[in-house]
Amino acid sequence: MAKVDNVEIVGRVGANGRVVIPRDIRDLLNIEDGDFVRIVITEVIKVPKSAKTTKKRKKK
Repeated sequence: MAKVDNVEIVGRVGANGRVVIPRDIRDLLNIEDGDFVRIVITEVIKVPKSAKTTKKRKKK
């Protein structure tokens, strides 16, 4: 287990309750698929329903 000093990010909660860790943070901390991370929730920032966006599929 690698000890990391406090790193604060704001991640968006997606489908099935998954929280996205931005790629630059994953690269910086060498987080890879299958790794476990310890997350402490300190705040929930509500987004108005009118501001929420849905992921649009790219047309092929």
